[in-house]
Amino acid sequence: MKKEQKEIIEQEKNDSTEAFNNMPFECRKVASEHMIHDHILHFKQMRQVAVRNHKKHLKEIDDWIKNLERSVLSNARTRKTKS
Repeated sequence: MKKEQKEIIEQEKNDSTEAFNNMPFECRKVASEHMIHDHILHFKQMRQVAVRNHKKHLKEIDDWIKNLERSVLSNARTRKTKS
């Protein structure tokens, strides 16, 4: 990420923090509960992505194993026919 982009993100973060802190306490209390709910939803989505990617990676590993097993069997058959 470019330095300018990081600075923009940091400024937006600071602006939203300042806006939150300037809210009346009762509004912050309600907003805080919604923010926590949003964080929970975000973590659940991140978990789903991790599980999906993990399953994809396990499938790739299984495919590699199967290819190696086929290669070993093929080499064994070739040796038998040459004998």
